[in-house]
Amino acid sequence: MATKGPDKPYPTQAHLKKLWDRNSYKPRKYVEAQAKTAGRSLSRGVVAAAAATTVDSSDEEELGVEGQANLFAPSSEVGESTNKLTLMMSTDKKETNMLGSGQDPNQQIGFLPEIMSMSQIGNTMLDRVNIFSKSSESYLPDWLADKTNPAKCLKQMGFRPKMPIACINSMGGCQLEVLESTLRPKWVGGKVVLDLPMVTEGFLTNQFSMYTGSAWKSKMKDILDQTEDNVLTQDELRGFIEAHDSLKKDADVQSCLKQIESSGATDDAMLSLLEPVKGQLIQAATEEQFDQGGISEYTVYAQAVYAQHMEMVDGWKDPSGIKVRPVEEPNSLDTIMAMSDLPIIKDVSALMGPILAPLVEFGYEPGKNIRAFPYDWRAALSKLEARDKYFSRMVDGIESMVKSNGQKCVVMSHSMGGRIALYFFHWMTDSSFGKSKGGKQWLDEYIHSFVPIASPNLGAASGSIQHIFPGTVMGLCPAVLNAADGLAMIRSMASICSLWGSGKNLMYTAGSHYFFTRKQGAFHIELLSATYDESVTGDTYVKLEVAGKSVVLKSSTKKGPTPTFGNIFQFSWEEGPDDAENRTLHIKFLQKRGLTGLRDHVFAETHLAFSNTPEGGVTAISVGALDDSVKLYSAPGSWSLLDGVAVGDSVKLKMRVKWIPSNAPVPKFYEMSASYSFATHSSWCTGLGGSGDEGTSEEKQQLLKEAGITEWVPSGKHEYDARSFGDMLALEELPALHAQLTDLCAKDLIFRKTADGLAPALKLVLPIYGCEVDTDIGLVMTRKDAVWEAGQRLNYFEEDHEAEMHTPGYKIVKGTVREVPGECPQASDTEGKKFGELFRSGDGTVPYWSNRSPEKWAKDGCQVNIIEVKGAGHRTINEQAAAHFSVIMHVADEPDVTLRVEELLITDPFDKVAAKKNPYDKKKMSPTQVGTFLGQTSSADALKVYVRVDFGGQKVETAAVLMDQCTGRVPAEQLFGSTREFVFDPTYQVEATVKVKTWKGMWAGAGSKLAGTKSVKINFYEMITASTTKGLIELKFAEGVTVKLSVVGFEAGEKPGCCHLGNKCGCF
Repeated sequence: MATKGPDKPYPTQAHLKKLWDRNSYKPRKYVEAQAKTAGRSLSRGVVAAAAATTVDSSDEEELGVEGQANLFAPSSEVGESTNKLTLMMSTDKKETNMLGSGQDPNQQIGFLPEIMSMSQIGNTMLDRVNIFSKSSESYLPDWLADKTNPAKCLKQMGFRPKMPIACINSMGGCQLEVLESTLRPKWVGGKVVLDLPMVTEGFLTNQFSMYTGSAWKSKMKDILDQTEDNVLTQDELRGFIEAHDSLKKDADVQSCLKQIESSGATDDAMLSLLEPVKGQLIQAATEEQFDQGGISEYTVYAQAVYAQHMEMVDGWKDPSGIKVRPVEEPNSLDTIMAMSDLPIIKDVSALMGPILAPLVEFGYEPGKNIRAFPYDWRAALSKLEARDKYFSRMVDGIESMVKSNGQKCVVMSHSMGGRIALYFFHWMTDSSFGKSKGGKQWLDEYIHSFVPIASPNLGAASGSIQHIFPGTVMGLCPAVLNAADGLAMIRSMASICSLWGSGKNLMYTAGSHYFFTRKQGAFHIELLSATYDESVTGDTYVKLEVAGKSVVLKSSTKKGPTPTFGNIFQFSWEEGPDDAENRTLHIKFLQKRGLTGLRDHVFAETHLAFSNTPEGGVTAISVGALDDSVKLYSAPGSWSLLDGVAVGDSVKLKMRVKWIPSNAPVPKFYEMSASYSFATHSSWCTGLGGSGDEGTSEEKQQLLKEAGITEWVPSGKHEYDARSFGDMLALEELPALHAQLTDLCAKDLIFRKTADGLAPALKLVLPIYGCEVDTDIGLVMTRKDAVWEAGQRLNYFEEDHEAEMHTPGYKIVKGTVREVPGECPQASDTEGKKFGELFRSGDGTVPYWSNRSPEKWAKDGCQVNIIEVKGAGHRTINEQAAAHFSVIMHVADEPDVTLRVEELLITDPFDKVAAKKNPYDKKKMSPTQVGTFLGQTSSADALKVYVRVDFGGQKVETAAVLMDQCTGRVPAEQLFGSTREFVFDPTYQVEATVKVKTWKGMWAGAGSKLAGTKSVKINFYEMITASTTKGLIELKFAEGVTVKLSVVGFEAGEKPGCCHLGNKCGCF
């Protein structure tokens, strides 16, 4: 096991305080770099300082205006090299450390590649690698008067909205509206989830189902109401009974029908009279849904009306008679903000409200410069354009905002919205529509940057788990939906494919798979139907048990001589999990006794033994009767149909049986077809098999071993098999779902690009995410002994609460494996080649590297500036002051700053004589220039100096004054006049360079540095601090040469608890 050393990408709290505390600034070095590429001047820079410092005269060469970029980031003090906050750069596709000191660039958090033009870095003052703690306001700059409300404070300081913002919500993050409904006409116009009557009706229906057993009435009413007028009639009931032989022959059903006819009951009163035969009615409805040749593949179907409105057909189509769509309100953010106020939803869904409210407070106006682009978060991404014209309408919306605001658009997303945005960017370069618009050229023209917040770029274990196991279904279970309806609804939503965990994410971790199952063999039994002789009457049911197990499972209770059971049973075992030889199934038929205290009567029973080999048993087709002598051979994983076999003298049984060894290979149906491959990708799709699901390799295992790390596996008293998502689809017997998702995802080139984590054709990306929270990274499962009704089968597997975890950096809670904050080993480089240096966890929902993976896009020419918020969760990241500050500083227009030279002081320690003897740089002047200069200078004692400030490609100067007058006794306004003030526009550059230069007469403005002095840089944050504190910035150019500057342009903003009394306290 590797010894966990200093966590290099993380600064300590003490260090962060030094970085942001104005009073703790000390000199720090800047580093600049320049590269020429394709005939364009590109600045690929890393700056590792936040305070003013000197630069050697050897660095004096002035960069041209085009492509100049003096980016900055705070660095650590000497002795804190392992905690540096840095930016990194890329040169010729190779990561390069510009910081020196032998520090590995891959140990840094951020990655800064080439900057394409100066316009790209406008408004990117915080587009740096920064890490905040959960109480992030404590690490925001001190010039923010109220760190709990950066939006309000920045607005007061003069920052204003600049870039228009296109917002893309998370899954479950926007309102859905019922446009059509034949099931519930009164719901038309209502907002699903938010509409109180809908939620209440769903809640009450489900609670009745769970506790009072009355949910069947609303379900049957939906089935029987053929005229869809929401009123049941006797004619509708009679029609339903006539359509089902089992009901026509059922004496109890006919008795209830006569009672209804005689009483004249209708609607709810009629349903109450049907209570004694509700089981027969529901069973008859179930029979309409399934082929009785096999029912296991049909796991669940939605019965609740609410679920029927929410589910999709084929992953993207509307159910018959129902149409639900996102609420379209171009001039409002309500569609994606209102969800944040619903208690059922806000605690379980990732919502944008907390990040949008500060933007509105800052001054953004919905419909003008910020707009929501809600999408149907249920439907497959590949069908959003075909069905709703979603992406082409987004193009129109963005073009409109860019035109009206005169600025490029920032696309900001949260959670799954990030995958939608990535799909959109690739769609613009790959689709025929996007190409007709110009593809990458359109993106360059209209998209300023992409801000993915908590984006599952490489999916998440929780996404894979949610598609198989229902969980809370965005908070709707169990309050509004029961588990079966919730699972039916969530599995119908093909959008969730974008959340599946990718093997590419696992390659950055000490994990190999998201799923592990206990080594178990299993029997699956479908109890279909039976026929009894006339001696059997009343209520009957069947008991099944496997010899050697203490579990006994019961079927549904049925009436009549020809009951249709439609039950699915599962029995499992661990001893000899790959062997069914001599395992025996015990089958009992029982008749209920009406009298209390009497045991139910066993009227038929038998045993069915199994064999592993054809020689050891007979096939199902040759079995006419079941008795203790029958030994059935059933090929592993294959169904055997026993149709009309005799059990004793009174029963004819129809059932299917299958035994599944632990080591059974995945059926070829579930393997990825090679026909889906194309030139740039292997034949795979995340979650559906192939190399995309491979989370380990021999090379990775060797790298982990060298770092003293092992891949996590569950342990304890049981043994386990590693499983892919595709394996789980097969083990849960979901062929229809697999085929559907293959069509919607694997065959879609654009979806595969997003699943592959390929870089979009963008220039600037600002990922913001939380980390260091317990984060799901896997699930350990065991088969459960259970019985289900057809159409209501949930899962064959459940969480294994007995599984243990002994791999450092991980823990297990009731079968769920989680990354442990500060201990979970992660790769420290974008290639996944270095382990043992970085120990970190994800945001609680999305694993660490799935959030961080855009860092790799830097190698494709994209500037990627990462912001991590320590301790922030997947949903709570939107509530963090650090996130608010980062987004606003990214999109805002900063007020201009006026720099004023208050003093130029040249005192005795400075060697004035030497300076006068060598007032120019001979290396930069021709002999003619030197002669001309000396000829225009009447005396060495008359040497003049001036201050020059370079920013934004501009060079602005004070008047030239005699050096001997720079004693501090003459006021600056008298010494320099009005030329001592310069306006600094931070839109073009985020720092200024100050120099003391000598005057050259006719060459004024192109003078040399005063001999013996150095240039000094000051960054924008120092300017803000000086302005808000009314302090002076003192710059030292040499021993005895200083310049003092004041800054005007920012106000301090209102203090917490401001009195709001006019302007008396400086607020407005």
